[in-house]
Amino acid sequence: MNILTKKDRLNKYNNLMKWKKNRNRIPFIALFLCFMFSFVIESDRIAITIFAVIGVPISFASHIMLLTKNTCPWCNQPFFFHKVEENGNNCLEDINTDKVPFFLQKKCINCGRPFDEDLDDL
Repeated sequence: MNILTKKDRLNKYNNLMKWKKNRNRIPFIALFLCFMFSFVIESDRIAITIFAVIGVPISFASHIMLLTKNTCPWCNQPFFFHKVEENGNNCLEDINTDKVPFFLQKKCINCGRPFDEDLDDL
């Protein structure tokens, strides 16, 4: 079993927060670019098509990348979503008990870390 040092855990946590922040920005950047294209191209239909062809797949890919990084450095469980077994299949479900929206979540949904003392070295 690979045991992480406190510094490694904090680095992994910081990377996870960066991925989440970037994942939340991508749809807005794509919408902004489509908005700007609509002025240049002067056709809303083409701007919407550009968003559908480019923005949606990029947003989807960024969400998949976030889910691959979705591991808590402290408990090794999913950080943003609970792991639920249904009919022998593993799936992730957003049953946030604190009712904190995903884009504001900064603590593991399973173990509640990082605690304040974990972040003292940041």
